[in-house]
Amino acid sequence: MLFFTQVNTNVEASWRHFNEGVLGYASRRKVLKYSPSGWGNFEAGYKNDYFKSNRYTQYVYSKKSRTMIIRYKNRDKTLNVKYNFRKIILRHGHKTPTFTYYYKVGKDRWTYCYTIKYWLDKPTRF
Repeated sequence: MLFFTQVNTNVEASWRHFNEGVLGYASRRKVLKYSPSGWGNFEAGYKNDYFKSNRYTQYVYSKKSRTMIIRYKNRDKTLNVKYNFRKIILRHGHKTPTFTYYYKVGKDRWTYCYTIKYWLDKPTRF
């Protein structure tokens, strides 16, 4: 399991620009497991408010643990933090991977969202 400390998340050199095509293009997907509280909050409000993809969205990937951390600029001034984070843990193969999603808003702990199995047409080999 990969743990990023506050020092590591502020290192600018290791972050790269993120777009949705980095993970590959899926022909279909299936939700295998989800957290009723975390998944509901993530889909209802947090995703639109705190996790908007734009040109400032960046990611860092750990090949050893197959974990991707994506950071988004925080627009909520009351949180008093610069970034919000999503974590994706990749498991199984490259053509039919299973992604486990977590999110972190501000200084909260990681919250589990859901696990999705994808069937990728053009997978990116991480």
